[in-house]
Amino acid sequence: MQAPFVKHALDYYDAVTDGGCDNTGESDCVADILAAVTAYKAAGKDGLYFPAGTYLLSSALTVPDGTTFVGSGMTTAWLQGQVWFGSSSSFTDLKIGPASAGVSGLANTDGASGSSFTRCHFRGGGAESDAHNSSTVNLGDGYDLANLTFTDCEFERSLGTAWTGSADNTHRENTVSIYAANNTVDTVTFDGCDIGVTNGVAAGSQRMGVEVWTYGNAASWWKSVTFTGCHVRPTNVQGLDFACYADSTQADGVLVEGCTIHGAGVDPKGTAWGQGITLEWPKNVTIKNNTFYCCTEGAIYPNYTGFSYDQNLEVTGNTFDFDTAEGGIVADGSTGMFVTHGANGTITGNTFIWHGEDNILGCVWFQGENSTGNTVTGNTFNVSLTQTIGRNLGDAANNGEPWTGTNTVNRS
Repeated sequence: MQAPFVKHALDYYDAVTDGGCDNTGESDCVADILAAVTAYKAAGKDGLYFPAGTYLLSSALTVPDGTTFVGSGMTTAWLQGQVWFGSSSSFTDLKIGPASAGVSGLANTDGASGSSFTRCHFRGGGAESDAHNSSTVNLGDGYDLANLTFTDCEFERSLGTAWTGSADNTHRENTVSIYAANNTVDTVTFDGCDIGVTNGVAAGSQRMGVEVWTYGNAASWWKSVTFTGCHVRPTNVQGLDFACYADSTQADGVLVEGCTIHGAGVDPKGTAWGQGITLEWPKNVTIKNNTFYCCTEGAIYPNYTGFSYDQNLEVTGNTFDFDTAEGGIVADGSTGMFVTHGANGTITGNTFIWHGEDNILGCVWFQGENSTGNTVTGNTFNVSLTQTIGRNLGDAANNGEPWTGTNTVNRS
């Protein structure tokens, strides 16, 4: 999908010919890679180059701060094992992660800041006894993280068998987990990434494509998480989940723009989950110019029940296509294409497409007496002859169109 790496005029230290690393996958390379990092910096080279091959990491490779790794391509140069990154480092045209289930492929050290990954392919996860290792990529989770960027990267779904749906959440099996659990996460960006591609091993789908989560205590917060031009492959439950269990500013700033959410609810294990994007109390959320395919529940589910602050939610220019099945997911006739529990949201310029079973809860569904002040205008509803357009549970007098604004409804 991505163009292969070209060295251009930069002067790299060769991990094999200069550093003596084994690229056959037969012997451990951790010590040799660390020695090569020291050598390339001492020699004034621009970075460490990994020719095509497999570089076995028998233990976790903790990359020193300020390191540049460049490979021959995301499918040809494989750091086979777990990589921990720190600050001011860059990784380009590499495959990163273990060959089989056991640990996550990528994690950050405490205080990591200013690192980037470009055209990298990630695999890993699947250790059911340890939630920290259950995701392909595990970020934060007790370690502060800031200013991290992924560009044109691929993230395999977890190498585990599948999410078990356990009540204690010990079997997480996400593709990417970003946890503010007694740590802070400040600014993570995914640009042009493919999240949840097949791992070629396990059947089924990931639990969540990306879970961004915090306790909501004073020591735990996240902010400024961005997805632009990404693909989120079908998931068992949520495609993207942004969560904070507190009425606070400890989850602040979400942008999802120009992405394709391929559906959610493949295998919800008897639970009521199956949303493309779930918002559990974050503030300042913008979702614009995306395409959503079938979800067994709402394509977007903002849950702000019980909290008084203005969540500042903007949903504009999106296409919600429930006529087209992706990943074996079909639209549930009892749920809405867009579901919200909240006040003062702006829902404008979206296109809703659904000619299937009549949706008794409405294409746009508000629930609860706090669902007030929402603006739904300039949207186009291309629906069946009997499809319900809007409903507000908890406000029987306004079950028809519980909003201000003018929309276009095309029935066929």
